[in-house]
Amino acid sequence: PEDAFDREWIASCMSEAMRRLEAALTTEGRDLYFRLFRAYYFKEEAPLTHEAIAKKFGLAPHDVNNYLAYVRKRMRSVLEVCVRDYTSSDEDLRAELLFVLRDRT
Repeated sequence: PEDAFDREWIASCMSEAMRRLEAALTTEGRDLYFRLFRAYYFKEEAPLTHEAIAKKFGLAPHDVNNYLAYVRKRMRSVLEVCVRDYTSSDEDLRAELLFVLRDRT
């Protein structure tokens, strides 16, 4: 039961963070950044390379790399805000973030 709870809690945090991230990037006029992030990290078939994503979106591969780095950093910040709602100290926050992010980023 504890593992099931953990999986559900992590899924909930990630889902909320993704929703907030998409909203923030769209508001900033960076919806392309989010679409690249989703295409790279959340494809059900074989993962795409930076070159394949660059071709798909009409960008240079280094732009894809820069956009993905930006969104990964923002995702961590947004996820930190989501997880902070469930913790009472900075130490707890760090521990929970490590738990949520292990093998997921």
